[in-house]
Amino acid sequence: MVWLELKQMVDVLGIAEQVLVGIFCMAVMEVTLGTAADRKTRIWKWGYVILFTALIYQLIAFGSGMLVLHFLAQREGSWQDDLLLSLVFNGIYLFCNTLRRLLPMAMSYAGGIWLYRQCRSAKAFAALLAGLGATLIYRYLYALLKIPFQRGDAKNPAFDPPQTWLALLLLGICLGICFWLYRNYLCGRLKKLVDTPDGRMDGFVKVPFLSTIVFAVQLSVLFTFYMSPDSTNMENRFIFIVVTGCLFFAYILMYWSIFRGIALSTQAMKNRAELGVAAHIQASMLPCVFHAFPERPEFDIYASMTPAKEVGGDFYDFFLVDGDHLAVVIADVSGKGVPAALFMVIAKTLIKDNTQEGTAPAQVFTKVNQQLCETNDAGMFVTAWMGVLEISSGHMVFVNAGHNPPLIRQGSGKWEYLKQRSGFVLAGMDGIRYQSSELQLNPGDALYLYTDGVTEAANSEEMLYGESRLRDSLNAAAYDTSEQLLASIKCDVDAFVGKAPQFDDITMLVLKLAEGRNPDDGIDCGRNR
Repeated sequence: MVWLELKQMVDVLGIAEQVLVGIFCMAVMEVTLGTAADRKTRIWKWGYVILFTALIYQLIAFGSGMLVLHFLAQREGSWQDDLLLSLVFNGIYLFCNTLRRLLPMAMSYAGGIWLYRQCRSAKAFAALLAGLGATLIYRYLYALLKIPFQRGDAKNPAFDPPQTWLALLLLGICLGICFWLYRNYLCGRLKKLVDTPDGRMDGFVKVPFLSTIVFAVQLSVLFTFYMSPDSTNMENRFIFIVVTGCLFFAYILMYWSIFRGIALSTQAMKNRAELGVAAHIQASMLPCVFHAFPERPEFDIYASMTPAKEVGGDFYDFFLVDGDHLAVVIADVSGKGVPAALFMVIAKTLIKDNTQEGTAPAQVFTKVNQQLCETNDAGMFVTAWMGVLEISSGHMVFVNAGHNPPLIRQGSGKWEYLKQRSGFVLAGMDGIRYQSSELQLNPGDALYLYTDGVTEAANSEEMLYGESRLRDSLNAAAYDTSEQLLASIKCDVDAFVGKAPQFDDITMLVLKLAEGRNPDDGIDCGRNR
């Protein structure tokens, strides 16, 4: 008698269902992450995982059945009258049901970690998602499939369970349809999400993990209190279908939001990577080797640029037109980001190309303005200042296109703003003709160029750094080299701004003539850059 009772507790249908759900999980994981060893090896390993899971499932079912027999034998059917014993029994039954519900997810998680060599967090996400999805589909579809086997009326409900082969056939067909839909409509999107630029999905793993546990506990509560597809009570079956259906659609909405968040994060990472490349390209286009002319002790030049975003619209440049002429340029393109950076590249290239032909600064700006206006559909413009220094004499010819006035320090005197004639911005209006000005620099003199990101830097109280503070900071700075001077100004700007965000690019350039040099000594004019 006892042997017959134990034999009846061998849940053949439960084991078969577990294997079917395991195969569904395996198929989902294969099409999602199947990039490791050969397929034959992976299938054999999957078989071990599924059989091991089915064995654990049967042990749990068998153990819970033994507990039922033990309680029934001890209390001879009257255990329901003992509240404490009833609570203990229901607690044990709830625990066993929870473990049984968690097995498909545990199987897919273990199988995914074991078989695939991708990032652990990506495998965990896909594995847990596959297990939870399989269990959701299986439980809800199986509940609906059993409805036709309900007979009787509302007062006298009855239930004829389907034959094992028919139940497994229907379940297999439904899971097969679900797998086909997944493979053809969802797998591609999930692969794109798993294959993120850095391969990490740690922030999303906890969502399927926690939802897996919540779902298993919810199902266990329903089964413990006889609300299941096998119930002969129509009301209990209706509650089960409604609750699992609500969970099903709630998880669909939850994962839709997760996928959208992952997609946005992936796009953001891609954009950051592209901007990083653009920033590197932009930085490589600006002179960044100092001392830039180690063979030319007649002058010292240093520059720096701190973009407000990954890429900016400010630029500086300095180059030898010939052996006796040095050109220095600083400019600020309207706007920020990639459009400003692209326009900056065009403007910088045009200015340098025209200057190296030996054209005077005023004619260079006139020609560049004409060229920029011809293709300026975006309506952008550039403020720019350029000077060409005759190194042997210290004579400089410069032109200003709406840019901030530079500061000059003569010898050991004070820094003062340079009086200049300012023209209209580049690319602002067609047909503008620019006029140049002249400046005499002597040994020991220095010229400081900057963009409005310095003077218009604002603190948290929306106060601007301003031209007066810049001049005072230059005069108060203690430095031996041009690099130290720019570092001192940048520190003062940062201290003024505090925690307020940087809204504009900060670009600075210092040109200093060497002291103790006689302008009439002459130089070697054989080197060009």
